[in-house]
Amino acid sequence: MSEARADWTELKTDPELLALLEKARSHVMTPEERRHQRRSWVIGEMMLEHPDMTREQAEKLADSVLGPASPTPAHEGTER
Repeated sequence: MSEARADWTELKTDPELLALLEKARSHVMTPEERRHQRRSWVIGEMMLEHPDMTREQAEKLADSVLGPASPTPAHEGTER
């Protein structure tokens, strides 16, 4: 067995990361978080379909369909 393979099998997950993942598992998105995620996805899809479109153009188009953007939702526990 190669040395690289042996190192890979002994990887350990950071306990702090595991705690954050466990906390995230039970998080229920608020309507505002869901809206922000939907808007972000729509903008990303528009830019994939139209590579010549700038982010600003995509945001303006998304705002015209979904309504104006609101501030990014605060995520508890992300200040690291």
